[in-house]
Amino acid sequence: MKRWRQVPFDEQAAHRLAGQLGLPVPVAAVLVGRGCQDPEQAERFLRPRLSDLCDPFQIPGMAEAVCQILEVAHNGGDVVVYGDYDADGVCGAALLADVLNALGVKARTFLPRRRDEGYGLTGKGLSRCLEAGRPELLITVDCGTSSVAEVRRLRADGMRVVVTDHHEPAGAVAEADAVVNPRLGSPEAAQWLAGAGVAFRLCHALVKKSREDGRVARDVDLREWLDVVAIGTIADVVPLVGENRILARHGLRRLSDKPRAGLAALMEAAGLRRGEVSAGRVAYWIAPRLNAAGRMADADTALRLLRESDSSRARELARELDRANRQRQAVENAMLEEAEAQVARSACSPGTFGIVAAGDGWHVGAIGIVAARLCGRYHRPAVVIAFDENGRGRGSCRSVEKVNMVEVLSGCRDALVGYGGHAMAAGLEIERANLEAFVQQFNRLCGERLSGLEDLQCLRVDALADPSEIDGAFLQANRLIQPCGCGNPEPVYAATDVRIVGAPRVLKDRHLKLLVGAGGRNLEAIWFNMAGSGVPAGEVDMAFAVDENWFMGESFLQLRVEDIRPADRASVGELSR
Repeated sequence: MKRWRQVPFDEQAAHRLAGQLGLPVPVAAVLVGRGCQDPEQAERFLRPRLSDLCDPFQIPGMAEAVCQILEVAHNGGDVVVYGDYDADGVCGAALLADVLNALGVKARTFLPRRRDEGYGLTGKGLSRCLEAGRPELLITVDCGTSSVAEVRRLRADGMRVVVTDHHEPAGAVAEADAVVNPRLGSPEAAQWLAGAGVAFRLCHALVKKSREDGRVARDVDLREWLDVVAIGTIADVVPLVGENRILARHGLRRLSDKPRAGLAALMEAAGLRRGEVSAGRVAYWIAPRLNAAGRMADADTALRLLRESDSSRARELARELDRANRQRQAVENAMLEEAEAQVARSACSPGTFGIVAAGDGWHVGAIGIVAARLCGRYHRPAVVIAFDENGRGRGSCRSVEKVNMVEVLSGCRDALVGYGGHAMAAGLEIERANLEAFVQQFNRLCGERLSGLEDLQCLRVDALADPSEIDGAFLQANRLIQPCGCGNPEPVYAATDVRIVGAPRVLKDRHLKLLVGAGGRNLEAIWFNMAGSGVPAGEVDMAFAVDENWFMGESFLQLRVEDIRPADRASVGELSR
């Protein structure tokens, strides 16, 4: 049974905000608990506008980047957009190349191969990239900030380099002609942009400057690329706050209403209808399929899908990604079983704050997903490392909100060949001889940042909400808090003395379907992966999210159960209404 923890909030402020904005009190309590007490501030949060984005030229390095790109374009020079093989990097590369082409710039794309070339600007990746010709300008997407030697090499060979990235610097910053990275001093709302978000803001700046200078840019509507930006943002697990929230909200709307041909085909392959689009479904259904290309083979398949305008060809590419995703799932499941066998005994012990699993010959394309699964299962930062035949390991890291992964890896740098990433996800390289030293240091640093194991597995409850209050209007108000994810978790409500109507039904041998009494009517509730658990007899306390389920194209309100326990008003009495 989980321990429930109340998110503190000002009860009077919640009632006041509910009256001012016409919201159910529990939804207003969520807003107040997340720092939105002022009606104008809350309104901006609930209905984010594209006009609320900061001037792109406030982002460090933006003016220099635009100057370099437009100068090369004016001279008819060739440009290479050098992306990354994950969904964020692929999305960013696709939209930047498309916009550059729309502005009349001769731009081609290049994505490194995960298995033999590795992340970012590497010697192997650059060598293959330049085989197709030396560009006048190379623009990175989602990489390059710490690629000091590689950028120096490119510039020494007479090429200009513009870096666009969002990863925290791991040491010195590359001396490129321009470095556009919000982590180097952007306005607060833009600091957490994903790689695709940074690429989008660069496009915004390019279009703005081109229009000011009278260049051809009138027909470029950047809103057409918002679906791609949203997917990259959600896939990269960056905080869905500030500008990320704005871009994700409007991008999801675009994905639902008018997706590009490739994404429409990918949703069809995943069995996801347009009206069912949400951040959670993108993370679960769309992002893994885009990522599967770079994980299992060649990320260019995902890139071609995003840029494809022909529906028939898009369906072929979507089917190819779907096959790669099934292959990825099989590899992942086998690796997860091995990793679980390594960590299961120690993961829940009092002295374990960070989890490390390592294996010989593990597929580097699946280590990130396995790390995410371990992190989610044990509520601890997790690192999964694949060692090759030479004893060199490549690791993928996933974190919890209290632990900045890059800070922790910085503290372990003496045991590492290299590392990089951002607060919630990162990568590393390590020699086998240093593994034990890394494990000990990683666990110690994670422990310093976590208040206690009990807090790691507690269930955050935002507010009390009686089932009788939950109706279509409540669902609509609660939906305004979307998109939810890292930095803006889905609201969890608690109800006391709940009556379960009839016996629970088991669905697909895995899930429990319940009927919850709600003041003369019944609400459907689903408790995932709990078919083997019994529901306490009598009245219960229930923690749940308010969800919208879809069946045969029709939507209906459904509670998604997070936890159930015997009714004990004293244990949740401190939760304010």
